[in-house]
Amino acid sequence: MRVLYAVHQFFPHFYTGTERFVLNLSKYMQRLGHHTMVLTYGLTEAQFSGSFENLLIREYSYQNVPVISVKHKVIPSELNFEIFNEDLEKFLLKLLENNNFDVLHITHPMRIGQVLKVANKLGIPSVVTLTDFWLFCPKAIAVTSTGKMCSDPEKGNRCVRECYGPRWKDKILKRFNESVEFLENVNVVVSPTNFLAEIIREIYGIDVKVIRHGIDYTTVRPNARYKRKGDTVVFGYIGTVLPHKGVHVIVEALKLIKNKNIKVKIYGHYFHESEYYKSLVKSTQHDERIELLGEYRDEDLPQIMNEIDCTIVPSIWWENSPLTILTSLAYKVPVITINIGGAAELVKDGVNGFNFEIGNPKSLAEVMKNIAENPEILNDIKDKINKLPRIEEEAFEYEKIYKSLIN
Repeated sequence: MRVLYAVHQFFPHFYTGTERFVLNLSKYMQRLGHHTMVLTYGLTEAQFSGSFENLLIREYSYQNVPVISVKHKVIPSELNFEIFNEDLEKFLLKLLENNNFDVLHITHPMRIGQVLKVANKLGIPSVVTLTDFWLFCPKAIAVTSTGKMCSDPEKGNRCVRECYGPRWKDKILKRFNESVEFLENVNVVVSPTNFLAEIIREIYGIDVKVIRHGIDYTTVRPNARYKRKGDTVVFGYIGTVLPHKGVHVIVEALKLIKNKNIKVKIYGHYFHESEYYKSLVKSTQHDERIELLGEYRDEDLPQIMNEIDCTIVPSIWWENSPLTILTSLAYKVPVITINIGGAAELVKDGVNGFNFEIGNPKSLAEVMKNIAENPEILNDIKDKINKLPRIEEEAFEYEKIYKSLIN
């Protein structure tokens, strides 16, 4: 089979959960004997080798996966808002015709959603994996401007009322109708969690298949750190350092804890949120218990995961299937995370980790303080962590879908 994966951004400039999902799946499909290619939008690309009308084009390979990166010569102001972009039509038509793809798999429709319309014109079957809430929420995190969790856009009317205002009404309602059109024209819709699957079913009245994200266990070596009373507990944050990821909640929680046997290590890049990062640096500079360690590489994970006792995923949005949680559990590292959404579906309090009230530093501080005073409770949690699905299992599920669509 020839499979085209379409994603809004990709390695090496972007490397969060969705991009990792695409890379892992592409590589494993190659191992199964299939030809794969990734279509992405080169938002921060500076070097392009070609052009097509009003577009810049770059072809490259990442870990032996062929990649086509496209970018407007003049980036549209609503690029991250709109679902379809007709500027890409001619180029995508040429790309799909020339490569004779059997299946299109969209893993995030932002910026490249037009590829679905092109695939439909050519009779190419399609799959979409929903990795966040962007299709029904232009902000992607399903949180209103007043900080309320939102699981129903009310066909766009709630977006107008609570986030964008009346001047955006026509655009918002048009966008919601396009999201309906998008899902009606995809052959198979997939979610990695029951949580998001149920939301999509409720909003759109469509069938959604659940396929859990798989873990590449090639370099995973279970964390062997066992704790005793009085030991120092090392908490870790691993991911992007962005406001909706809630790193500030960890900082605020730490201020409420007097215990000295605590260390907190923050790993991750802040990308465009330099002011947010500066505020974190300022608020942590007098506390020797916390370190901001910056960007990390995938190959650093085995060492990082062996040096921490517990990870914290303090997001202030629903989350869906956070890579940090999956990675931590694969390494048998307990997780502290929020008590709602996809994160709470993956982490059960007292079983494979701990839950705290979303956005509440005091609630997080209570969990951290309890662990600091009783480090040995982590030992029991570690022993209860069950092995997660492997990337092979996830790939086999998708391969079955591809074959059924072709047949």
